[in-house]
Amino acid sequence: MKILKLEQRIHKTERLKQVKQGVQQTSSSAKRRARVHSLIQLGSLLELSGTLDIFGIPLSVDLQKDATVKNNVAALFKGILELNKMATSSDVDLNIWALQGLEAFKSKGLSETRPLDRKNRNAKIPLALKIDSKRPSL
Repeated sequence: MKILKLEQRIHKTERLKQVKQGVQQTSSSAKRRARVHSLIQLGSLLELSGTLDIFGIPLSVDLQKDATVKNNVAALFKGILELNKMATSSDVDLNIWALQGLEAFKSKGLSETRPLDRKNRNAKIPLALKIDSKRPSL
């Protein structure tokens, strides 16, 4: 019992030292929240690009449990694997893709410069994306 209390005090003292030195460790829950946020943003990109419609994948089903979308999900996965091959080939310049992607955002009235107008909750724009600052508020 005394050893446990000593270990707890040592651990607490080490954490306080790290905070005083400016070393901040990201908690596992913060990492998990960041990962979930990134996955939501990626899903928003798939929706905005029309990829989910092309592959016939609805957002209202559990993709792991619903057998009716199994083939569609497998086809999407194969498509992503092909995209990976294409992106790593010497024929592709990812900087050009990035510029073309930014242009596509602009053509859809989106950019990475301003957060969504939260007043319009019925907007079809995914939450992870942003509205172009030149465009009037919805």
